[in-house]
Amino acid sequence: MSKRVWATLVGNFPTSHLYFPSLSQVNGYLHWVTVFYSFFELSIQPTGYQLSAIDSLRYKLLA
Repeated sequence: MSKRVWATLVGNFPTSHLYFPSLSQVNGYLHWVTVFYSFFELSIQPTGYQLSAIDSLRYKLLA
């Protein structure tokens, strides 16, 4: 990926210092995505099957 394209994608950061997220930041982002996704799914279809599917997905991502 060229620097210009990357700088355009992360336009909030100064282009003189290209920002690459660390692994811990990516893991934190995935954690909050799964948390909000689980609340979203539970509010739409609160069934035991749906809950178990979400929990297994969350544990796979956060393992």
